[in-house]
Amino acid sequence: SVKKPPKRTKRASRAQLPQFVAPQLATLVTEPPRSGSWVYEIKYDGYRMLARIDGGHVQLFTRSGKDWTAKLPHLADQLKSLGLDAAWLDGEIVVPGEHGRSDFQALQNAFEGGNDRRVAYYVFDAPFLDGKDLRTLPLKERKKRLAASLSKNKASQVRISEHLQGNAQEVLDQACKLGLEGLIGKQADGVYFSGRSKSWIKLKCRARQDFVIAGYTPPGGSRQGFGALLLGLYDRAGRLHFAGKVGTGFGDELLRSLSRRLAGIKRDDSPLADPPREKGVQWVRPVLVAEIAYAERTKDGILRQASFMGLRADIDAKSVGEEKPQPPPAAKRDKAGKGDKGNDAVRGVRISHPGRVLWAELGITKMDYARYCDEVGDWLLPHVKDRPLTLVRCPDGVGGQCFYQRHLLMGASPGDLKTVKRERSSKGAYIYASTMQAVISAVQNGAIEFHTWGATVPRIHNPDRVTIDLDPGPDLPWKKLLEATRLTKTLLDGLGLASFLKTTGGKGLHVVFPLVPELGWDEVKEFAHRIALTLTQARPDLFLAVMAKERRGGKVFVDYLRNSETASAVAAFSARARPGAMVSTPLSWDELDAKDPRQRFTIKTVPTRLARLRVDPWKDYGETRQGITAKMRRALGLS
Repeated sequence: SVKKPPKRTKRASRAQLPQFVAPQLATLVTEPPRSGSWVYEIKYDGYRMLARIDGGHVQLFTRSGKDWTAKLPHLADQLKSLGLDAAWLDGEIVVPGEHGRSDFQALQNAFEGGNDRRVAYYVFDAPFLDGKDLRTLPLKERKKRLAASLSKNKASQVRISEHLQGNAQEVLDQACKLGLEGLIGKQADGVYFSGRSKSWIKLKCRARQDFVIAGYTPPGGSRQGFGALLLGLYDRAGRLHFAGKVGTGFGDELLRSLSRRLAGIKRDDSPLADPPREKGVQWVRPVLVAEIAYAERTKDGILRQASFMGLRADIDAKSVGEEKPQPPPAAKRDKAGKGDKGNDAVRGVRISHPGRVLWAELGITKMDYARYCDEVGDWLLPHVKDRPLTLVRCPDGVGGQCFYQRHLLMGASPGDLKTVKRERSSKGAYIYASTMQAVISAVQNGAIEFHTWGATVPRIHNPDRVTIDLDPGPDLPWKKLLEATRLTKTLLDGLGLASFLKTTGGKGLHVVFPLVPELGWDEVKEFAHRIALTLTQARPDLFLAVMAKERRGGKVFVDYLRNSETASAVAAFSARARPGAMVSTPLSWDELDAKDPRQRFTIKTVPTRLARLRVDPWKDYGETRQGITAKMRRALGLS
């Protein structure tokens, strides 16, 4: 998934320091670009690390958002000594070796030994500095400001990643001769934005990527621990496929420590969709990620001449799929042939006033939101397609006046937003979208929130989904909402209904279950009402089925009214017209845990999440065929 960059600016604006900045990621390419203005840096053999510095408080995060401050206490102290305020730094932690080479295994040993004094932090970017958001400034300007901020740096573990001079291919050849991993190329005038892009590229000296450990073979001869690791990669459908074995690159100490870890995750059956026919394999739970260097892969995708480089504790195993090199990016040209001047159209829809700020505290513009919708379009469209809409329009941004809209009064282009009329209704026709162009046209006209009916055109009188909106009272702790959500799922499981989970982009959660569209609105609404009453009767201390706000302190309101005709619920992947630009985000039930997810998903973080997902949390939604049976009705006390 490759992102489109936000518009470049000449000035940095003051902004509140975000809790996390998802990093920009590089795209693997086959060769250096032949055009455009690029700078090149060493591709370090370590862990990507982001540092949040807020006054005297320093935190260190992996690229997936794990807090590793406790693992790097000395580095945190050195960063604190820099005297920076309200800053986010982006770089790589390594253990330096000879000729600029970094030692990945030595880095792992430093962690296991609880000693980070040898760890160096090579800083190559600064998304925030001195309370200003630098992300829309050109890279060369961000690097200039970073260098100025660290000009008096006396912290021995903190270093600036300098550019390499010369022709890209010559620099790459020299890097490979020195035994380096490769180069990172960056567009000199590129902005910083979260997710994978082609304005940052990877050039590798040797094929090398991450694989999931699926099992191991017994040791042979005098070797201890295991013989070889069996490796796999996830496909887009979430299946783990066999990718070969690795039996070299292990020292005695590594064999012992890795054997202990493998012993704790044994399983009886293979996690692979296509396990090899090999005797004596001990399978393991696919939770460990190994970085592997190799000569090539066969036509069947099997590794040749593989060598183990180390474990990747900073990467989620579920995100590990095949990394295929792409052609290098070519310089874009405008109609006059004068280079890339930007484009105010998204999916063919021209965005007027593209620089209009919608979320002032984050600097998110109208064009940013249109591009967000475009980027997540393949995920968003199935949730809104052919469903009557209620839009929340905020033409002047979320701080201005916002209003609801359900009828076609917004001058959308013909063929974009369509309309459908209810039978025997005096109300006007309701709008709906069948394409992403229609969604973008709504954004162009100021729409921020997309709320959908529980039915699709043309069968708008027969609901095909039920949304149970769990709306917590003020100051209800996450632990209580977590309990309420699990109890709701337990009830639906008991009825035999498969259900799906998402955040609302606000303080609540939605539990959704699909239906075969055969019943009317009144029957479905009453069924949802009985679910709410059953929960309330079972746990009156936790649930409430009436809307009265004065009675909602410390309880969860089970809002079944979302399932009335013409009522709606916020669509998955829609942003909310509230501070923070949070997004209603589908979750797997496995993601429902002690960590509160509600503030985590925003316009800026969701594309990164989707780029890393190997399995759609709602992948079974479209294939789920279920209806409300007489047995279910009786279980809820309905005749």
